[in-house]
Amino acid sequence: MATDRTEAAGPAGELIMALQAYEAQQALWAEEVARRWGWRVANAIYHETQRRVGRLEMSLIMERGGCAAPCSDGERVALLRKAAALFHPGGGPESWELQEDGGGALALEVRACPAFARYEATDWQGLTACGCFSRRLGWYEAMGLDVQEELQATRKWGDESCRMVLRFPTASEDVGPPETAAPRDGLAADFGSS
Repeated sequence: MATDRTEAAGPAGELIMALQAYEAQQALWAEEVARRWGWRVANAIYHETQRRVGRLEMSLIMERGGCAAPCSDGERVALLRKAAALFHPGGGPESWELQEDGGGALALEVRACPAFARYEATDWQGLTACGCFSRRLGWYEAMGLDVQEELQATRKWGDESCRMVLRFPTASEDVGPPETAAPRDGLAADFGSS
């Protein structure tokens, strides 16, 4: 599978082009929803959409690679690298890095993020969390993994990059309910309607 967004062909290439167009209008879309219905509604819709997009992205990568959930330890690193290479907002190895951080954990560092830059250009003032967090939740759901992310640095706090440590608890560890459990089918729960 090509790792450059411009090299992918066929259905994967079409999906990548559609996602690039989606990313290009994220900031404007969120602002419009916030103007009409408030930031709480905009945040809920935005993050649910990002999670669903992430689940679709990883499902396509897994299907193409012949993987099934739950993923093995070896598969998860390869799949996360492919997903980051294709779909991470920064795109390309010069803007992000995924490396093993000892003890089975992975460290993800994002140095350049066009989505963050677009939000800052609109005087966003950090009113929502970055969508990549929800997007990765979708990746983990598709892989059938419970993942704990520890945020160590973020550009929203003035750091030069965003850095997360991803931990993959074993069944014997008491970690409480995973955030990636049982994906919701809709947004009704977020708004108290059916």
